[in-house]
Amino acid sequence: PHPSLPSQLWLPTRSGPDNASLPGAYAGRLGIQHDPIYVHGKHKAPLDFQAPFLTLEGDITVDRLTNRRQLLQAVDAGHRIFDRSISAGNYSTLEQKAFSLLANSNTKNAFDVSSEPKSVRARYGNTVNAMSMLMA
Repeated sequence: PHPSLPSQLWLPTRSGPDNASLPGAYAGRLGIQHDPIYVHGKHKAPLDFQAPFLTLEGDITVDRLTNRRQLLQAVDAGHRIFDRSISAGNYSTLEQKAFSLLANSNTKNAFDVSSEPKSVRARYGNTVNAMSMLMA
């Protein structure tokens, strides 16, 4: 797996309701570490991909996110019993991965197919499905 990108992506495949609501879209018993990051696309704007789960909302900056993480680490330091449980190791790993995805500017750039040459994009076609294939 790439160290700074998610290992599973759900690319837009059709118009209609949000892909996140489709049956079987999640990893289930494999664990949330295998759940995909959803990438949204618009049929009217096939170059405009967005990964809402990797976007900081509102007034949350990377600095503020870092401060929140430090606060969370301080609170977690007081919970030694939880830290000894098996699930705590999984939580810490997922927390670190989530933070690195949100804080890394390369993550957002990975979904920018508009940076591909026009000739390459033209070979795929000007639809959200075609741009999904190009992104893959």
